[in-house]
Amino acid sequence: MYGNLEALLYPEAERLRRLVIDLEAPRFMEPSSTNTSVSTSSPCEAERMPTTDKEKHGNAPTRQQLIQTELNEEQQQAIQRMVQAQDYALLLGMPGTGKTATVACLIRLLVDQGHTVLLASHTHSAVDNVLRRLVQCNFHEFVRLGNRSHIEPTLWPYTLPAFAIDHSGLETNVCTHVPSLDAFTAQIDRAALVATTCLGASHPIFYRRRQFDYVIVDEASQIAQPVVLGPLRFAQRAFILVGDDKQLPPLARHPQAQARGADESLFVRLCTAHPEAVTVLKKQYRMAADIMLLCNALVYQGALACGDEATAQQSLQLVPSTQSFVSLKQTWQHCVLDPTKRVLFLDTDAAQERAVECRSGRESICNRFEASVVVRILQILEAAGLDRDRIGVTSPLRAQVSLLQSQFEQFELASQPRAHPECRTIDQFQGRDKDVIIVSLVRNNDEARIGQVLRDWRRLNVAMTRARCKLIFVGSSRTMQTSPFVERLIALIRDTLHGLVPVKTLD
Repeated sequence: MYGNLEALLYPEAERLRRLVIDLEAPRFMEPSSTNTSVSTSSPCEAERMPTTDKEKHGNAPTRQQLIQTELNEEQQQAIQRMVQAQDYALLLGMPGTGKTATVACLIRLLVDQGHTVLLASHTHSAVDNVLRRLVQCNFHEFVRLGNRSHIEPTLWPYTLPAFAIDHSGLETNVCTHVPSLDAFTAQIDRAALVATTCLGASHPIFYRRRQFDYVIVDEASQIAQPVVLGPLRFAQRAFILVGDDKQLPPLARHPQAQARGADESLFVRLCTAHPEAVTVLKKQYRMAADIMLLCNALVYQGALACGDEATAQQSLQLVPSTQSFVSLKQTWQHCVLDPTKRVLFLDTDAAQERAVECRSGRESICNRFEASVVVRILQILEAAGLDRDRIGVTSPLRAQVSLLQSQFEQFELASQPRAHPECRTIDQFQGRDKDVIIVSLVRNNDEARIGQVLRDWRRLNVAMTRARCKLIFVGSSRTMQTSPFVERLIALIRDTLHGLVPVKTLD
């Protein structure tokens, strides 16, 4: 990280200094100066047919026609704006609006035009998400750099085994079958697309490589400014930052660091300084309308819209057996199975002292009653035919995630052992989605303290925007309403969606 700041002082970084320190306005080519028939390309052509072959097939669609079938109008406009960038462009993608599809399309376009691209992100999973999309679209002209233990196994064939780059940027796992560092560098030089994390871009191997024509950074709103400079140094033509300023910012633990702007990303700084460089994606294809209502009212000021009616009306298609349904004695259990109840707040205040939080270790806080409610929800959904891989369980606190994972081990959810539902912290769930998301809020105490982690509304926005068909909060309304944001959230669920339901007992 310090090396990135030092490199910013070098003479060759003069242009980058003007853009990110002096905040010089970015330049864009005039629309008339770009060839629109070449400046757009489908990310998922069924077959990568050479241009000469396409010309022989009179009925073959043009690239422009293909992209119109793959992307919506605002995504096409975003692509057009990004290829016009002479310095940088900013893509603000609200949740579920197809950022990954748009980035994959942009990469295909740039490579088709003969450009080289460096793709970077804050996490390995975000890098792999884009690469998976490219592979699905029959695009294989890339090298994935990184330690295989952090990379999705389906992408291992695209890694170079000579070096693995871990989070510290150090070389590990050196193999003997690659004769030299020069040979390794040559393999990277031949790749049209190189993909790694922002920390991986600080590896010494990149200093031996020529610059890339374009650098694309996903999750840019999450990345600390000194870290994002790593890949940006290699952008010869332009760089593209992709993010959402209403979701989690860079992590800055110390209050003094926060006061000095350590939790502000370069993405947010540039969006604020030059809004003309920002293209916004607003049509979302993830959340049902009732779920979207929450984040629209609380965060996005009504800007989000469902991309189509199927997205707006989607609900869980469950097939509960008569026996399992009749055995449910509690109202809240029936609401879990009700497909029209797309948003629920299961209020544990009715359980009184049984639902109070407890300490796990000296400073960690968890809630055993909430964990038991979550396990019961999973049992109910599984009995109704919902596969576990369609369910995500999340919590703002690591101790609660650990407790939930141990509960999954202790109370088997079915007669046959299978993989448990995905369970992560809210921060770890950013960029992911599931048909059902269950959020354990944990905090329940006489003093109504919710802690600093839950006071960040952006973290709760991440939690709200992970679900496609059903969103279930489990928590104490009395404690949580000390946060103005959560108070409004609960009021919307209670008054508009009629989803505030008391939980007194498990059975």
